[in-house]
Amino acid sequence: SLTRVDVPGFDLLLTWLPFSVAFTALGVAGVANAVNIIDGFNGLAAGTVMVAAAALGLIAWQAGDAPLAGVCLVLVFAVLGFGAMNFPLGKIFLGDGGAYLLGFMLGWLAVMLPMRNPEVSPWASLLACGYPVIEAVFSLMRRVQRKTHFGQPDRLHLHSLLKSRFIRKRWGWLPSVFQNSATSIPLWAFSALMAWPAVVYARQPDILLLCFVAALLSYWVWYLRLVRFGREFRTKSR
Repeated sequence: SLTRVDVPGFDLLLTWLPFSVAFTALGVAGVANAVNIIDGFNGLAAGTVMVAAAALGLIAWQAGDAPLAGVCLVLVFAVLGFGAMNFPLGKIFLGDGGAYLLGFMLGWLAVMLPMRNPEVSPWASLLACGYPVIEAVFSLMRRVQRKTHFGQPDRLHLHSLLKSRFIRKRWGWLPSVFQNSATSIPLWAFSALMAWPAVVYARQPDILLLCFVAALLSYWVWYLRLVRFGREFRTKSR
């Protein structure tokens, strides 16, 4: 279980084993659900998991943890084999079972990395898994604000808005399956932009925290811009 998150005061709570186990279980479950949430377009969840697992593997390798780096590498290539059939034509899909499995594996790798390697900050794991985690947090906030059930699906995720309010309007001439797949590409880039500082600054929690806050703000600005773009487009269409 997680025994530290590099947050003064909270780390003291994590020294109590029942709280540590409960917090870890919540975190792993959160990552598993986060991956399931972003599993909306061809290659989106698979590509994001590959980026995150590759980042965790690189950090493990830098820390001298070859076994954990090897597990991350196996996960990357396993998902790559699936991704070749899923992207761009969607010949097979993850489904809930696949998405939860990948999220569960990614969550435990994220926990094991800083616990096996004390010099690595837990914020590096969080940042490597940043995009799906941020999506899950904003989805939870949206449901609380709208007073809807946490499990109720909607079309207001970042990837949903990107498809309906940008890809479809700018590249509507593409076949539907390619519009679907094109939505994943900028979100892979977003995930990679968060994973990069996780690898470079894995031992510097202060920098990692700033990077995570910057990622949160970037997500929020991007989200608001897509909402505004949709309104502007509808106004011009009239």
